[in-house]
Amino acid sequence: MRQNRPAAFNLPLAILKEAQNQIISVETRHGVEYRGCLEHVSAQMNLSLSSVSVIGPDGGRARKSRVLVRGGSVLMVVLPEALEDAPQLDAILQVKQAREEAFRARQALRKKRPPSVPVESGAARSSDAKPQLKRSRVFLDSSDAARR
Repeated sequence: MRQNRPAAFNLPLAILKEAQNQIISVETRHGVEYRGCLEHVSAQMNLSLSSVSVIGPDGGRARKSRVLVRGGSVLMVVLPEALEDAPQLDAILQVKQAREEAFRARQALRKKRPPSVPVESGAARSSDAKPQLKRSRVFLDSSDAARR
């Protein structure tokens, strides 16, 4: 069952779809870098690239005609400069600013609110009252026995 997500979650995919048929760079979590023409983007952010140059984590280079990069392994995508004016980027900036403002508002509320005091079970204890100790047995030393 697929749930409806807010538009902010679909923005990265929308931007990647705007970058189709353009040259992008993709870095994976394994340290491999791919640079090639983006052919297709799936909903899971799997990327299909053509005429790809691959740079391995050890610096080795290779050329591939087609590569499929699994979306879960994508660490970073470098988009072409032509997408700087894309309307989706403006939407991302607006979402980011709204999140930052909400974070600042929550921080301000936390500073104004007194720290929460844990409530003990039973009656609340005042700060001046000493805890009552219950003794089930009374131990007498030799000086107490002589007084009796």
